[in-house]
Amino acid sequence: MASKLRISLAACLLPVVFSAAGMAQAADASPQPTCNTTGLNPNDDETGDAFGGSVAVNGQTALVAIPLFSTAFVTPPVPPPYVSGRVAVFTCDTNSQAWTRTGSIQLAATEANQGVLFAFSAALQGDLAVIGTQQEGVYIYKGQGQNWNQIAQILPKNSQTGIIGTPAEQWGSVIAFDGHVLAVGGVEIISSPGPGGIGFVTSGSYFVDVYQIVTLGDRGAAIRIARLRPPTGDTGGFGGSLALDRDTLVVGDPPDVTAYIYKRRGLTFRLEQTITGAGATSASGFGTTVAISKDVILVGAPSEDLIADSFGVDSEGAVYVFRRKAGPHSPWVQTQRLSPAESGINRYAAFGGSLAVNRNGQAVIGAPGATDFQGTDHGPTFLYTLQGGQFVLSMTPQFSAQIPSTSVAMTDEYLISGSFFFEHGFLISGAEITNLTQLPAN
Repeated sequence: MASKLRISLAACLLPVVFSAAGMAQAADASPQPTCNTTGLNPNDDETGDAFGGSVAVNGQTALVAIPLFSTAFVTPPVPPPYVSGRVAVFTCDTNSQAWTRTGSIQLAATEANQGVLFAFSAALQGDLAVIGTQQEGVYIYKGQGQNWNQIAQILPKNSQTGIIGTPAEQWGSVIAFDGHVLAVGGVEIISSPGPGGIGFVTSGSYFVDVYQIVTLGDRGAAIRIARLRPPTGDTGGFGGSLALDRDTLVVGDPPDVTAYIYKRRGLTFRLEQTITGAGATSASGFGTTVAISKDVILVGAPSEDLIADSFGVDSEGAVYVFRRKAGPHSPWVQTQRLSPAESGINRYAAFGGSLAVNRNGQAVIGAPGATDFQGTDHGPTFLYTLQGGQFVLSMTPQFSAQIPSTSVAMTDEYLISGSFFFEHGFLISGAEITNLTQLPAN
């Protein structure tokens, strides 16, 4: 029985993998429209709702998460139950070469009774969008014209903590999605009686679930192919950040100074290598962010190199670069440590707090922490290019909103930047998309 199940599962999954590769080749062969750099604007009802909390871009479509949106405050009013969270969909218009708001993704009102906090993460591949919640699971949508229809959902067994002896899974805010494969970071929390039977204490164990997404017409399913757990003795937040490129998965583990690289073997993922940043410490935040493309892995350490002055304690931050220098099957080795000092100014906040890399050898590194330096209020965003095997600072993109990148995503053509943070009691947010092909040459 077990062998028959494995055969049928393989027969189901393998066509998806090959069809995804075929779709990518077909997409590369056909001419695509291109759109100019522009700010992406929310609707009136979405202003002040953390527009830009998470971003994604693929092809000529972009997603901007709005996690604090609520239908309780829309005009005209709608009756309860209210829906929390929404994702704005933008599409490149061929004629105007402008990004146009073409739709929204949100839960149906019938699902709002579950108290789901929607749109805390977003990922996009082709016509499939994965939207994560704060801790109640993920939802998968398929685009059909300007409509996005839910085709699958993956929910925790139990997301409520505080029930003695009942394990509770919480996940959905950390995801990675590529080639119909989805990785989700989570934690299993177990409550037990406190000392003397008074109250309760909780303990948690981290994991990463990996799913194969299967679609057939307007239907879909998510088949779990692996549950990855940290090696024995690990003390970090395994799965605190994730990056996926084809058959390679990078798992951040802050505040430990290690990150884990998994390789797909058949229908599951297995640990290939553990990487460590030379000089990183438990205070560095190594693995807070990770990114991968082809033979490049970036690991952010935004808390590295603390700076103390009369205004308080700040961090400069660093990004560690790992590459396969001896071919596609060779070990990953550290080749660089990037820091904002390369720009000639030594004080930036949380450099590496957001990052992305594309297949053209371009990397974007955000410094999203609020600080005060050189007459600006926030850390800038840096664009690096791979030259002679090393990343070289190319430019500091100037966004019209002049706000830091707390989330970034990029393709070979576009960089999308989102901002969502509180400063002096005010919520500041926004999103902007940059056409990388239109940037000036070095």
